[in-house]
Amino acid sequence: MSLQLADRSIKYPLGILENVSVRIGQLFIPTDFVIVDIREDIDIPILL
Repeated sequence: MSLQLADRSIKYPLGILENVSVRIGQLFIPTDFVIVDIREDIDIPILL
């Protein structure tokens, strides 16, 4: 898997967490997370 970011750079995941239950109110939603190592830049906000 490769991820193309908004600045057109390509990042490769360090790992993937699959089937993690996230609780929202009374609901549990199965979710996958992709772990990516990116440079920290305080001038650029992170949108999730």
